[in-house]
Amino acid sequence: MSVTVDRGNVVLAPDPYSSDGRRPIVIISNEEYPFYPHGYLGIPVTTHNKPNTVKIHEYDKVSVKSDLHVNPSYINPWSPFQVNEIHRELLTLSDELCDRLSEKVSQAVGAKS
Repeated sequence: MSVTVDRGNVVLAPDPYSSDGRRPIVIISNEEYPFYPHGYLGIPVTTHNKPNTVKIHEYDKVSVKSDLHVNPSYINPWSPFQVNEIHRELLTLSDELCDRLSEKVSQAVGAKS
């Protein structure tokens, strides 16, 4: 992996649900993740407003290098996976949104609050 990214970065990475595509992924892990900096915990960005997805609002974006170009965009915290390859960074989301997403991922895997 040639790029080190931080929690809250939205990156373009291989799509784990497609053999030939890439998709935006929100990185929710930090440097304490066991595979850092060679792997990250990510959750996919989608165009589908499904139950339990979280909408990305303009005020959630802390910085933008390249916008998602898909509006509205939603984050699916019920589908976490390890990201080992990153093509490029798109934008950075707020700490507050990342905290909410982390809580939802914890719920998805059955962690007690």
